[in-house]
Amino acid sequence: MRARRNENGEHQPDGRYYLGKGSTAGYAIFNAGASYTPSPKLELMVQVNNLFDKRYATSAQLGPAGFDGSGNFQARPFPAVGGEFGVQHSTFYAPGAPRLFWLGVRYLFDKPGA
Repeated sequence: MRARRNENGEHQPDGRYYLGKGSTAGYAIFNAGASYTPSPKLELMVQVNNLFDKRYATSAQLGPAGFDGSGNFQARPFPAVGGEFGVQHSTFYAPGAPRLFWLGVRYLFDKPGA
């Protein structure tokens, strides 16, 4: 999927003006859950989200960066053109959620007067 602000697909990583791919890769995650009801009023539950702990990005955005590809700070790395100093652009990613475990217990209480 193309990154936001790269909808036209013209961002091409060149290591100088544009860093990063300008897009995100597709992904698939697997969730698993189970429940057990030992009595009519009691239910035990377990859930695992992102079972294989897949690293993925849910979205991306292309924007100006103050750092080069090595992580060094550089505010305006390029010479002025028409009075404007160029900046590098990079792809910023929104990471997906890591593996998550949870357990639950549900108990149904009697209604008053029932």
